[in-house]
Amino acid sequence: MKKALGGIRVLEWSMLQQGPAAGIILADLGAEVIKIETPNTGDNARVLKLTAVAGDEISDGNTIYFDALNRNKKAITLNLKSKAGQQLLYKLVEKADVFLTNYRPGIPEKMNADYETLKKYNPKLIFAHASGLGSYGKEAGKATVDLTGVARSGFMNAIGFEGDPPGYIAFGVGDQIGAIFTAFGIVTALAARERYGIGQKVDINLVASLLNLNIFNMMNYAWTKRNPPRFNLKASTQPNNNYYQCKDGKWIMVGQYMPTGVKDFFRIVGTHPEIANNDKYNTQAGVKEDGPYLTSLMQETFLERNRAEWLEFFENKNFAVDIVATYEDVFNDPQLKANDAFLEYIYAPTGQKVLYPNLPFHLSEMPAKIEKCSPRLGEDNDEVYASLCKLSAERIAELKAEGVI
Repeated sequence: MKKALGGIRVLEWSMLQQGPAAGIILADLGAEVIKIETPNTGDNARVLKLTAVAGDEISDGNTIYFDALNRNKKAITLNLKSKAGQQLLYKLVEKADVFLTNYRPGIPEKMNADYETLKKYNPKLIFAHASGLGSYGKEAGKATVDLTGVARSGFMNAIGFEGDPPGYIAFGVGDQIGAIFTAFGIVTALAARERYGIGQKVDINLVASLLNLNIFNMMNYAWTKRNPPRFNLKASTQPNNNYYQCKDGKWIMVGQYMPTGVKDFFRIVGTHPEIANNDKYNTQAGVKEDGPYLTSLMQETFLERNRAEWLEFFENKNFAVDIVATYEDVFNDPQLKANDAFLEYIYAPTGQKVLYPNLPFHLSEMPAKIEKCSPRLGEDNDEVYASLCKLSAERIAELKAEGVI
């Protein structure tokens, strides 16, 4: 089967999430992604456990975090602090389409692995640099991770309830959105190269990516110079856009953006005609004025039935409600499965069947595919250095002994 990015070779010199997650998108679409790691130690994600939950390490010693971000890749080791290692990198660059890194600005320059250096060996190279705060400005080289990037973006002040401390979104969301934009930038640059025959640098940063993810609140402030209000579950001024607890303790979300959603709710349910027939609630101002009262009435109503009963009740009534899902709900959702929301593969070292979230777009003729689990450190040294750098088995052994690879 043909692959969407078949024939594209990516050198991925990155660690943890933003860079590797971008690489995995390209790999799932068929690109040959060669992960470059430091000899002996490798990517920190190989040993990093991110939760206290039992089972955060796969039974063969690999971590869930590393496997989730590095499937479908080849892995080589290379000491870029050494001149010999840098010369090997240049040989690899000559035969690559993309060089991807998420090391902070300044480090590629120290390793002679920056864009200005590498494009001398391959003028059509796409050099993608995914950083925390960008390549320019006095803070360009500042250490930035997912946690600090989310904090810097303003996102934490949009999460949680009014009066509470700043809230945090799920771990890794900042890195992941940065990775998505990185992959998008790379594919865009590849398309431009196909049309115009030029390579270029693609500069992405995590914080700017989060600004785009949070576009509604950003534009609200840009126009009004006021911080968007945080949510208040019980005293909401938008009861038509709120979540409610049902009789069985499970939660349901109502999403009716037009203010008439409150009237529609009580009209469909058949209670409180004084609200269902009140023209005051045709406007957002009217709903906002009585928001806490309307919210309490809707909550009382939802407590009368179990969630499954409410879902069945609202079916085919053109009224947007849905479950507030647990992760168990998500992985067992038949609607998601019907639309290939997950990719299944066998984790070869243990034989365990694993589901991973699929790419959210699907190509009808060249779908994403998982062909191999994450590689061992340096697993593909012999193959890559022999085929791309034309090194003999003896020379590869010497370089290993010298600590170059």
